[in-house]
Amino acid sequence: MDKKLSSQISDFKFQNSFFGYDKKKVDAFVNSTIASIKKLEDEFERTLKELRDMKKYHAEFEEKRNISRERERKAFFDLENLKREIIIESNEKMEEKLKGVEEREKAHYDIIRKYKDDIQSLKKLKYSIMDQVKYLVRQQTDMLETFERIERERKKDGI
Repeated sequence: MDKKLSSQISDFKFQNSFFGYDKKKVDAFVNSTIASIKKLEDEFERTLKELRDMKKYHAEFEEKRNISRERERKAFFDLENLKREIIIESNEKMEEKLKGVEEREKAHYDIIRKYKDDIQSLKKLKYSIMDQVKYLVRQQTDMLETFERIERERKKDGI
């Protein structure tokens, strides 16, 4: 107990002893009041300690919650970055595959175009050969006709 409270208790005892109160009853009342005050002080100290502990616990909890939020936010950003990297990598792979497909497709079209050109060339060659064969057949026919005519003229002339 502090000095001020002690002095107030002494004054109370002294004043009440002059008013005809029984000293034992006054002392008992004062002692019970002091005991009640001590209990209240103890309870106040316990409550104050609990409040300090709660404040400390709350501060620790807030710190842990902030750390947890920071980790969660970092994990979210890491996940988003990972998603972006995967998408970019996937897109790059798809572009490479697409380039390969386009190149193969172009090669196929080139081959088809070459075959079409070859077919056209073969058709032209076929028509050219047919024209030559026709020419040769006409020439042969003309020669045969000329030979037959000469033979007939010789037989007519008696040779």
